[in-house]
Amino acid sequence: MRSTILVIDDEPLNLKVISNILKNEEEYYLLYAPGAKVGLEIAKKHAIDAIIMDWDMPDMNGIEATSRFKENTRTKDVPIIIATGKVATPNDLVIALGAGATDFLRKPIVDSELVARLTSALQISRSFKVIKEQNNAMKTSLKYAQEIQEAMLPKSEEFNQYFSDHFILEMTKEGVRGDIYWLRSNLQGKVLLVLIDSGPSVGGALISIMINLQLQRIIEHQGFLQAHEILKEIYRHLYGELGVKSEATGSNVKVSVCLFDVQDETIQYAGSQTNLFLWKDEGELVEFVGDGRQEDDGELGVNQPPMKSYKFRYSKGYRLYLLTDGLETQHGGEFYEMYGCDRVKDIIKEISTAGFSEQQDKLRNEFKRWIGNSSSKQNDDFIAVGIQM
Repeated sequence: MRSTILVIDDEPLNLKVISNILKNEEEYYLLYAPGAKVGLEIAKKHAIDAIIMDWDMPDMNGIEATSRFKENTRTKDVPIIIATGKVATPNDLVIALGAGATDFLRKPIVDSELVARLTSALQISRSFKVIKEQNNAMKTSLKYAQEIQEAMLPKSEEFNQYFSDHFILEMTKEGVRGDIYWLRSNLQGKVLLVLIDSGPSVGGALISIMINLQLQRIIEHQGFLQAHEILKEIYRHLYGELGVKSEATGSNVKVSVCLFDVQDETIQYAGSQTNLFLWKDEGELVEFVGDGRQEDDGELGVNQPPMKSYKFRYSKGYRLYLLTDGLETQHGGEFYEMYGCDRVKDIIKEISTAGFSEQQDKLRNEFKRWIGNSSSKQNDDFIAVGIQM
């Protein structure tokens, strides 16, 4: 397929020179304009692949025209080669490239130089188009994956069935997330809430989907096990059966498992590198440290502490908080430091007496405040779930 080249120059002789050089090149289809304004109009009607344009023209100089071409969505990615017969200085080159030109050509034009520079500009342009198309395809795929993830997440109404109040704060770094939450119940009055942190990458998102499917399989075939048994089954499937390595997500997968027994008014909690915070109605904040650390550097259970479940009774009004580590590990603040676990405890204490909608807003604002307006960027996905019994 031939490339369409727009040649812009107010001197007919210059147009003829370029035409004579390129007319024997079968891969080019040439369009001509006697000035920049005419060239801009031609570009509105034709799909242009490259532009060769004179610097000095009476109606509009090549630098201004280049800026105009770059402002137009049809031509903003078209490579532009500026040609000039004046004595060009290094600063001229800076000006041309700064305006958006791809290359610079001095007159009198040398045949081989023109062909070489034009060929190079077209190759770069084609490569850019391929990358752009691939990027758009990837964005479409990621959007589709995001929609799948959203469909798999429990709705807020489901939380309303089991808890007197709640909030779910989701601060996603990218389109797809590695942090998700999962909720199921049975007819015997048990409610299972799982929080999964598998990293912000696409690999992390795939891991979270696999864990989601594994949880459904556990409930279907084994029922509601003890919290630590569910946790161990997740890791056995993930690292054992599937052979997933931490390199897939850039970090080890962290999981929190909460099993509520509505009839007995008890809670079981088991976690891997995660914590559960319990706020009692008398104002006491209790932290349960998930010690079921499981990694993919060996056979599960070998030289690693056994998993266990915390079990405790709850009373009406108790408030529980489960968080992934997106806030704890976020860098920011005045001294660009990690937020840390102590600050996490402090912010939970601060918000715990407020209404749940207000708690969600305060926690979101604290996350944004810590990142601030500096060079800090969000490091990781972050999910916080607060519930009231």
